[in-house]
Amino acid sequence: MPRKRRRLDAGFKAKVAPEAESGLRPASEIAKQFRVHPNQVTLRKKQLLSGAEQEFESAGSEMPPAAQALLASKYTALQ
Repeated sequence: MPRKRRRLDAGFKAKVAPEAESGLRPASEIAKQFRVHPNQVTLRKKQLLSGAEQEFESAGSEMPPAAQALLASKYTALQ
């Protein structure tokens, strides 16, 4: 009997993307932690980065909360 396919919500994906983008751990470790395939970790990272590029290209718009949180975490990591 085949296994039922997991449906991942946006909140779950938002947890995986910053972990992958930080570069502190390899994708295989992140995938093991969140129980997903390493290719999905890489895909979430690409989606996060492409979304960030689109936000910076649009003039006069505010950053979404997810991008603000990512930027804050990067800033605190540098200190």
